[in-house]
Amino acid sequence: MKRIFRLPSVLALALSGCYIQAPPQSYPPPPPYEPPPQAYTPPPASYAPPAPAPAPAPAPAPAPAPAPVYAPPEPGGTYVDLDVVPPADSAPAVDVFYDSLAPYGRWDYDPSYGRVWTPSDPRYQPYQDGYWQATDYGFTWISNEPFGWAVCHYGRWAWRGRWQWIPSNVWGPAWVQWREADGYVGWAPLPPDDARFAIPEERWHFVPAAYVTRVDVVDVYPTVDARVVYRSSRPLVRYTRTPRGEVFVAGPDPVQLRTRYNVYVTPTALPPQLSGRYQQDAWRDRRLREQRFREEEVQWRRQRDEQARQQADQRRIQEEQQRIEAQRRQFEEQQRRANDDAERRRLADEQRQLWDRQRQLQEQQRAQEEQQRRFADEQRRMQEQQRQQQLQDQQRRQAEEQRRLADEQRRMQEQQRQQEQQRQQQLQDQQRRQAEEQRRFADEQRRAQEQQNQQQRQQEQQRQQQLQDPQRRQAEEQRRLADEQRRAQEQQNQQQRQQEQQRQQQLQDPQRQQQLQDQQRRQAEEQRRHPGEEQRRQREDQPNLRPASLPAGQSQQPQGQGQGKGNRDKDKERGRKDEKDENKR
Repeated sequence: MKRIFRLPSVLALALSGCYIQAPPQSYPPPPPYEPPPQAYTPPPASYAPPAPAPAPAPAPAPAPAPAPVYAPPEPGGTYVDLDVVPPADSAPAVDVFYDSLAPYGRWDYDPSYGRVWTPSDPRYQPYQDGYWQATDYGFTWISNEPFGWAVCHYGRWAWRGRWQWIPSNVWGPAWVQWREADGYVGWAPLPPDDARFAIPEERWHFVPAAYVTRVDVVDVYPTVDARVVYRSSRPLVRYTRTPRGEVFVAGPDPVQLRTRYNVYVTPTALPPQLSGRYQQDAWRDRRLREQRFREEEVQWRRQRDEQARQQADQRRIQEEQQRIEAQRRQFEEQQRRANDDAERRRLADEQRQLWDRQRQLQEQQRAQEEQQRRFADEQRRMQEQQRQQQLQDQQRRQAEEQRRLADEQRRMQEQQRQQEQQRQQQLQDQQRRQAEEQRRFADEQRRAQEQQNQQQRQQEQQRQQQLQDPQRRQAEEQRRLADEQRRAQEQQNQQQRQQEQQRQQQLQDPQRQQQLQDQQRRQAEEQRRHPGEEQRRQREDQPNLRPASLPAGQSQQPQGQGQGKGNRDKDKERGRKDEKDENKR
């Protein structure tokens, strides 16, 4: 929620008369007022507020404020088209009023209008403490109240035994309804469009038309009976329309005020700070807003004092003119009654003196009017300087904003460049890490390949070694068998030699020879029936000759007749081993 700076009461009272207008040439007294013949009971001096209502239930969250809608509050009337629009900005939303008005009243929930604001003072009367300032957009109310900038230029008022303000973000010079009577003008707060109640007669303010622009108009209210004047009044409906389609309540017509009541009204520039319209930067920057208020306070005090002095001078001149006019009529009456020439000459001299006095007063009045015109010119010049200063400030703010945007853009470009460099650096680092990772992976693959090749070589060597070991063992076995066969052959040869010797000896003995032959024949037959049996018996007779490389339980077979049986035993042993390996797998 945006916050609007709350002006202190003294500062708001000081700012309430920042802009003045040139006073009229004369202030004729209001027409005499004759009370009606019927009895009249004046309204009570004090207002007894109704009993406080119980605290309402928690209000639901209000809906978002609608866009400003500028429409005439009353049908008919006359329109004045303008070629200018109000300066600065209006309230962006009704949320800006919540915190600003909280110290001066309370916020309640109304079933018909939502959130409404009730002033703390039950006798509070809107559009009472202040004065009217004629501007290009119509009669603008300049309030002396610290919260008048909001409740007098935004929203509507509802009368329910006391006044309640219904917020809106539609700005206007003053949301009031006007009425006019013979020599009088009056105003009252404007109710909502769909209101079903009327403003009481005693809640209207009526003043003589000649005093409508007075700064101290609040002192004129007690001199007029609002009820009586209201009954003889008629509506005054007049609007101004801007090029943007905004429709404002304009109030009395300055031309009619001049022609009917001799009241000269000169529209002046709209005071932004006193009428609830602020520049956007002032809405945001509290320090800037306070500085502008202090600057305008000094100017306002001087202008208000000058306006009050001019109005006092105007009243004094008017009273002097009335006194002179009365003396002139008295002298003319005395001149008609005079009988001699001396008396006529004396009266003529007195009349000339009165005329001279009147001419002096007229010259003083013309001088004062000239001074007022110079003051108005000076005021317009100061306003033009303020507008130029505001324009320069706005241009300077725009230039600063452009520089800030340019700096921000440069910073963004620098950040983008740094981010791009960081991205490039990160990309290069990532690529370098990827290259290192690839090299490391390639090295690992190469080492793994080398280890695999080495393992393959080792396995191949082991296989070769395994293949070579049986061949070597087989060769050694063959050499061993060959050695055993050679020894067995040598033994056999030795036995044969021994047998030959024995045979030779037996040949010498026929009987022994015959026995020897029988024995040899039996041995030959035995050898034919059991080839290799003799060699087996020889190996059994020589157990210590078994080679160490042969496994336990395996006997050496002699070469020759026992070689086939040994090979069959080896094949059987190899088959049994293959079956064991197959079973293990």
